[in-house]
Amino acid sequence: MLERNFIITELRVLTNCDNLYKKVLRAERFRFNSIDWADVENEIPIEASIFGKRVFIQTIVGMNGSGKSSLMELLYRMINNFSFYIVNLVQAHRVAAEPIHLIKNIYADLDFIIDGYNCSLMIRDTSVAYKKGEKKIFFGDFHDDFHGFEDFNNAVKETIVDIASSFFYTIVTNYSFQSLICKDFANDLLGGSTSVNERHKPLNNGNWLDSLFRKNDGYITPIVLNPYREDGSLDLNKEYYLTTSRISTLLINSQKSSKHLLEGYELATIDYTLNTAHFLSKISFSKKSGIYIPEEPIKELLNDFKNSESLFSYIISKYPIPIPARKSRSNIYPYTYLVYKTITVLNKYDQYSDLDGIPNFYEVGRNIQDFNKESISSGIQHILNNRSHVNNKIHQTINFIKHYSTTPNKIELNKYEPYKKLKKHNDLEEIITHLPPPFYSQNIKLYKNGDKTTHILISSLSSGERQFIYNISTIIYHIKNLLSIQQKNRIRYRNVNLILDEVEICFHPEFQRQFISRFLELFDRLNLTRNCSFNIIIITHSPFVLSDIPKKNILYLQDGHQYYDEQLINPFAANINDILYQSFFLNGGFIGENSKNVISSALSALKRKNRNQKISESSIWNQRTLYQLVGIIGEPLIRENLLDLINEAFSNATYEDILKEKETEIEELKHILKQLQNKD
Repeated sequence: MLERNFIITELRVLTNCDNLYKKVLRAERFRFNSIDWADVENEIPIEASIFGKRVFIQTIVGMNGSGKSSLMELLYRMINNFSFYIVNLVQAHRVAAEPIHLIKNIYADLDFIIDGYNCSLMIRDTSVAYKKGEKKIFFGDFHDDFHGFEDFNNAVKETIVDIASSFFYTIVTNYSFQSLICKDFANDLLGGSTSVNERHKPLNNGNWLDSLFRKNDGYITPIVLNPYREDGSLDLNKEYYLTTSRISTLLINSQKSSKHLLEGYELATIDYTLNTAHFLSKISFSKKSGIYIPEEPIKELLNDFKNSESLFSYIISKYPIPIPARKSRSNIYPYTYLVYKTITVLNKYDQYSDLDGIPNFYEVGRNIQDFNKESISSGIQHILNNRSHVNNKIHQTINFIKHYSTTPNKIELNKYEPYKKLKKHNDLEEIITHLPPPFYSQNIKLYKNGDKTTHILISSLSSGERQFIYNISTIIYHIKNLLSIQQKNRIRYRNVNLILDEVEICFHPEFQRQFISRFLELFDRLNLTRNCSFNIIIITHSPFVLSDIPKKNILYLQDGHQYYDEQLINPFAANINDILYQSFFLNGGFIGENSKNVISSALSALKRKNRNQKISESSIWNQRTLYQLVGIIGEPLIRENLLDLINEAFSNATYEDILKEKETEIEELKHILKQLQNKD
């Protein structure tokens, strides 16, 4: 019944879990959904089927400080510890990757369903266990809770690849600027780290979260955090570059399918400009490990290119590309990038770790006889025969070289020769390899509302529109990269856990209302569920988002507890005000706190008036200001009731009271008139 479905069901925080990780969370079970999966026999419940095949959406709601972030951070720590053992056994040579650190003093269980099997990830300090159906294994020291579990500390790589492939990959995106700052996790207790290549110096200073941001291990560690933080800081320029690269592919795909990626907009064209600064930044740090002025690396690399016995020339000769008779500055860029990227890929990724004698980029001028030609040739042949996210940029460059003998400063998408030959517009990977290589920067232009006489730049879109594009492009980029991994000797994650934290950031309420629908339409259009199953956890403060979620799919948090109340209405297709009141614990009502205080102050003044007590001289309230207040209240019920109270309070007013009110008004008007006269 639940075959090909992936659903996270529960996280249990155990009593002896360190308070550093629990924070406000209580030692109890937190059910992400209240569906009784044990009773599900013949058909999927409606709560699991309304989002489409192989997609299950659930939400976490609660006030600030209720424990939402704490729950997710505990989940990330648990995945990190599982990754520690997986990485140690699968990727002994973490050539360019950061070490994964084991976190101590976590005691928690995570339950989930994959392909109809009940699964659990169990963390007991430095011990980790994984259950899938009848299969039970553990890593690290033995723990009493793991009786009957098989010891996998010395399991062979092939077995670990199979185990990890049955797990899930987590993509976290859109988190708050105040979340996931590495220094906030500096006090976590660590108990060891994975090895790194001796040529690679770790950059994370022993912070496990920093390692996850910088892991760079070709989708072995089953979690990615977006946007990327560098020592807790966000590089928005780098994020912009990454996002535009991903967006261009999606826009081309949506243009050919006649289904818009962003409502009201469609792709006009993309202009590409040669970015020499970006190109030089890639190669300058490598040549002899020195710092160069822009001209120096080009001069040296041109000499390497001209030397037929150099490593540079040998690498180029192994690709099915034309080699120019005259080697000059006008054609050095693509060949240099091809060499640079080839060496980077062969050095960095685990699938090439068995190749001996792979050089560094600063050695490309040396004689090829100094290197293991067989390893280099074998690695390049593997790149040519296997398309994946790892080598897409190489295939971009190959396609470029096949059609251009010089490097133009500017390229327009619809006139780019490889793109003109593109046939599979429904294949994102195929689109990517037919676009200009990364040493070109992009300028994306859009048509708006069907008007094809003028275009606008994507950079001119609203922050909300750009935020939506950022979210979906990031998610789809990672999903496509995961699906591109096909080799049997590599971990192939086919269950994806999407965590959309603070999903409504920058979105207008109408955009929030449409978000889930747009999200699912995109999944359907790109056919992402053909080879993947998705569990989606949305953390939100938006009643508009919640109105698309059935009650059983919601985890309500309050003061570190899961909140239960049978009287709660089902928010699915419910009234927004009702959702606000019950799902977001608005005990203070629906109006702003300041307006609430103003009305309360007016009611207090009316109460004194009814008791024939004098209203305080410091109070702003009198008959005139009370009636003025009624005039600016927007809620009809409050407005009418307050008006009745004012009429009642002043209906018994004596002639002297009314005269005094009028005299006061006259004095105030005289004062205002005097001020105006003095001003003139």
